[in-house]
Amino acid sequence: MNKYGLFGRKLGHSVSPKIHELIFKYTKAKGSYELFELESGDLEGKLKELKLNKYSGINVTIPYKIDIIEYLDFVSDEVKKIGALNTVKFGDVVKGYNTDYFGVVGSFEKFEVDINGKTAVILGAGGAARAVVAALLDSGISEIFIVTRDVQEAGTKFLSYDKIKIIRYIDFQDINKKDILINCTPVGMYPELDACPLSEMQINGFKYVFDLIYNPMETRLIKLAEAFGATAFNGLYMLVVQAVRSQEIWNEVKYSQDVIDNVYRDLELFMKECK
Repeated sequence: MNKYGLFGRKLGHSVSPKIHELIFKYTKAKGSYELFELESGDLEGKLKELKLNKYSGINVTIPYKIDIIEYLDFVSDEVKKIGALNTVKFGDVVKGYNTDYFGVVGSFEKFEVDINGKTAVILGAGGAARAVVAALLDSGISEIFIVTRDVQEAGTKFLSYDKIKIIRYIDFQDINKKDILINCTPVGMYPELDACPLSEMQINGFKYVFDLIYNPMETRLIKLAEAFGATAFNGLYMLVVQAVRSQEIWNEVKYSQDVIDNVYRDLELFMKECK
């Protein structure tokens, strides 16, 4: 039986074990999936421990998608391009990949987001934001605003892109075109259910709102966006797609779209029942 897991700092909200349980069900595979809550100083030692204990792979979430890169032997081309990863495969060589990218692209396709020639506003500049930026650029976005509290630090991460402007939250009003809003921050995540990264006035006018948070399934941001008439969706589908792609990497297989659809359907039902 293959062993997998998730590295992160706070994982009490994670539904990743449930997702992989469903993937095992629909692919008729056998495996286990554990949560590993770690401090930054634990990363290298835990990687060595899991490799020694014959784990097949791990996923990586906030806040280690960038920090963990230095401890790997190899990273894929998309990791080099994005600068962050979420999937590690163990073997003689420990390899890093980014399947968040495919989750973002899959979400745009599922919810029929028209990206070509549009303007996108991204809240946050962490590892998830990097995958979102890569997906937007590859999909023909015209302009990207990254809104962050630390403009100087964010500037070191996105210097190579001429379509990107990095601004502070207090400069949000300078954005004239409101096509796509994407929240890559944890603001609004369980248990801070009433929190919202923007004011109602700032949210009003966007055509599409993508909140990468999936717990709760309806954040305050999503509720407000829908009230203003936007097409709004959470990060649950993205989570499923990236998980299936991770399993494909770990097992060197290719699964059908039916696996993604079935896992997403069951997971959505599970999340609603847990409310």
